[in-house]
Amino acid sequence: MPILPYITVEEAKAEILLLDEQDSISDLEIEAKLIFIQEYIEKLTRQFFNVRDLTLLIDSFGTRIIALPVPIISISKIEIDSTNGFIEQDLSKFIIFNSFYPDDRDYPKIERKDAFFPEGKKKIRVTGSFGFVNEGLQTPEPIKVVTKLLFLNWFKGVSTGKKNLRDGKTYFFKDEKYEKRITESMSIGSLTGDPEIDNILIQYKRAEAISLI
Repeated sequence: MPILPYITVEEAKAEILLLDEQDSISDLEIEAKLIFIQEYIEKLTRQFFNVRDLTLLIDSFGTRIIALPVPIISISKIEIDSTNGFIEQDLSKFIIFNSFYPDDRDYPKIERKDAFFPEGKKKIRVTGSFGFVNEGLQTPEPIKVVTKLLFLNWFKGVSTGKKNLRDGKTYFFKDEKYEKRITESMSIGSLTGDPEIDNILIQYKRAEAISLI
């Protein structure tokens, strides 16, 4: 399954069309900035908001439940590390928590019905489709809104017609280093420094990091 962007170039251009004045910015420039913004959102929230087919290596604490660091869409394979390497398991012996109602996205997990998971680092290998998406498997609308707002903040930095653009405070400016801006915004206890954006992103922020192979 192809990984879909949070918003398309055409959607970004539609935001610019709402302004009285426009600069000549190429589709390639817009696409590059949208990729930058997407990575920026994922860095801040430690989530991603589209469907991705991945293999995750998960730590286990010797319980029946293992927590995953990203919402589950579907699971195709569960493997457990043993003295003979990773052994594929019978999926019917597991409960997959991937429901929208009740919403499992804030606590995605897998429960083993008949035994405990072995204790250890990266002992469980889980293959499937993952992502914090809505029921239509699309990027949630609030994340699309944040993407558009960050794009307009960038456009403000390259546009000569600023009177109709947002004046929200942000730590995301053209040509400044990605890592530097995140470090500075984190150090003052916020995400981007723009309350409108941060009030959305904080609802999606996770503490755990993802281990991928």
